[in-house]
Amino acid sequence: MENNNLLVQLTNKTNGILYFSESEYPLTIEQWGVLPAAEVPGKIAALNNVSPGGFKICG
Repeated sequence: MENNNLLVQLTNKTNGILYFSESEYPLTIEQWGVLPAAEVPGKIAALNNVSPGGFKICG
């Protein structure tokens, strides 16, 4: 399956799903390309306008 096709299918199948938070934001599918694991916290921080040390990634 091509990458774009997969993203379209994921987006269509998750349309309307909200994730639990104070505001119940909609779930969105993002495409970041190839991103080393060490850069993930910085990417998440930048997208949410917070400092990279301001949250914890569990997993």
